Amino acid sequence: MTEHLRFCEHGIKYAIPLNIIQSTLKMVTIDEESGGVINFHGKQIPVFALDLNEEETREIQASDSLIITAFKDGEIALCADAIEGIT
Repeated sequence: MTEHLRFCEHGIKYAIPLNIIQSTLKMVTIDEESGGVINFHGKQIPVFALDLNEEETREIQASDSLIITAFKDGEIALCADAIEGIT
């Protein structure tokens, strides 16, 4: 059975297979001038917020977390209000 990382973003709960997660970290500075990326161990990784309702986007908070995941031939960082655990 595949384990999943459970997290919450904008009040919606999500789960991602644990085997594609490379790391989790507290929010760091996002370089908006370069298209919304973070520097993660010398690599530029794009950051995505899972806002399903574009009319109610929320500001990223210092208390948020980032989930670094494998995606195609690289990585992406997903914003999370809270990381809830592994199931």
